[in-house]
Amino acid sequence: MTPAELQSLLGVKAVLLPIKKGTKYPTIKKWQETTFTATQGPSHQKKLDSHGNTGVLLGHASEHLCTIDFDEDAALDDFLKLNPTLNQTLRTQGKRGANLWIILTGDYPKSHKFKNAIGEPAGEWRSDGNQTVIQGMHPDGMPYRMVVQAHPMRIT
Repeated sequence: MTPAELQSLLGVKAVLLPIKKGTKYPTIKKWQETTFTATQGPSHQKKLDSHGNTGVLLGHASEHLCTIDFDEDAALDDFLKLNPTLNQTLRTQGKRGANLWIILTGDYPKSHKFKNAIGEPAGEWRSDGNQTVIQGMHPDGMPYRMVVQAHPMRIT
């Protein structure tokens, strides 16, 4: 998708970050401090077009767009059984698990990792200071894909 198409899908002024194809980390320095306005210039737009992968800066910088990152399909399935309305939100996937994209109103927690019932890593809540890759090529060679192509749900 083009940057304009991603903006339309996300439904907010999201800070899009250039990421080298096949990697997960932005190529620009101090990417956590990037503003939406700074991403609108021709230099930044050229980087988005040429780097292959696109990340999204999360939290306040992107109008409270956050992701819930699940490392395993089982944890995602359990979560969606408990929160079935989130089956309708934007969902992206790399190698396994998925990211659920949501826009929050009101207060929300800082970024943190979470564990399953037996204490194993299960995923991560991503907000301020984090980013999530939304499109491109995963480091293990498969494309990131949109499992549910919908606007992120707005929730409190």
